[in-house]
Amino acid sequence: MTLTSASTRPQTGRAEGSPQPAPRTPIDSVPTELFKALFDHAADGLVVMNDRREVLYMNAAAVRLTGCDPAVHTGAHCGTLFHCHDDDHPALRTENCYGHCVLATGEPVTDVEMSIVAQTGDVIPVAVTYSHIPGPHGHYLLMSIRDISDRKRLENERRQREALQFTLEERERLARDLHDGAVQDIAYANMQLKMLLDDIRDGRPVTEADVARISQVLDGSLKGLREAIHDLTFRVEGDLLEHLRRALLEFQTRSGIEAHLDTDAETLLLPPHVSNQLAKVVQEALHNIRKHAQAHHVYVSCQLIQSASQRRPVAMRLVIEDDGVGFDPQAVPADGHFGMKSMQDRCRLVGAAFKVESAPGRGTKLLIHLPLQ
Repeated sequence: MTLTSASTRPQTGRAEGSPQPAPRTPIDSVPTELFKALFDHAADGLVVMNDRREVLYMNAAAVRLTGCDPAVHTGAHCGTLFHCHDDDHPALRTENCYGHCVLATGEPVTDVEMSIVAQTGDVIPVAVTYSHIPGPHGHYLLMSIRDISDRKRLENERRQREALQFTLEERERLARDLHDGAVQDIAYANMQLKMLLDDIRDGRPVTEADVARISQVLDGSLKGLREAIHDLTFRVEGDLLEHLRRALLEFQTRSGIEAHLDTDAETLLLPPHVSNQLAKVVQEALHNIRKHAQAHHVYVSCQLIQSASQRRPVAMRLVIEDDGVGFDPQAVPADGHFGMKSMQDRCRLVGAAFKVESAPGRGTKLLIHLPLQ
């Protein structure tokens, strides 16, 4: 077998005298004007800054997004340009600025959602990618800005659909709980009362124990109805952690059981229907501990799980633990016990995983893992 080099290989497929193709431009000789055209006509807004985060260049898309005049704002600090760097927003100061971190570490940060205020006053939701660009005369920062207004609108529509679906599922759960609890108890009490009336009409004796038994059933029904009303009107406004602090303080005051909250977050702002369900799970767990666990201490831990690549929380881990008598989870009947089914249902409604760890004499631990969308 003989290998023929490209320079000596016979040419085929082209008639003699046909025009020769133009020589290809080597890749290392792409004209500078092409790179400028790529920047100027890119769909995303591109902003180039020096290592002091002073604006050196804005492409046409960035100018349209921000409404800034490059002739006026070239040399301005990016915080001034995007209105995200002032004394009223300490989380956006230099030490926490994404651009500052990228320049310091050389590692890019992608898809950061934020809002920029255009010169017109319009608030525009954008996704920003920060890239470190080493150059011959220093270091530069490239911001790629994408308008995500349409994406946010679709997300809001999706949330509204999910909220409606959640409301329907919550109503079904309440209806099922009332049917299996208060409604059956009232039906039973009504039947017993009619039997007592028959006894009275027929002259048969009615004892105090007969009436007390019916009263006890009605007490349980009243409690179930009150819990249903509480579920319908219960709301967690704002910070879930603040609600948990108040709930644990009230629990400790009423029960005498020491309660502790451990968290690595300052605040925890979740969609209201998520906060409501998690708060109800904690409330149910504390009720069980006070009533059944014979515990001396309760520990509630709320930790955010960070993503190394995205540098943002991707999940939340909520743990409720006591040092009480414990129980065997395998012995819990299929229809639930100690409110376990209710807690499982609430976690399922918000997409959280629910797990119970317990054993006789070893306390009880409830673990909830909630992905953060």
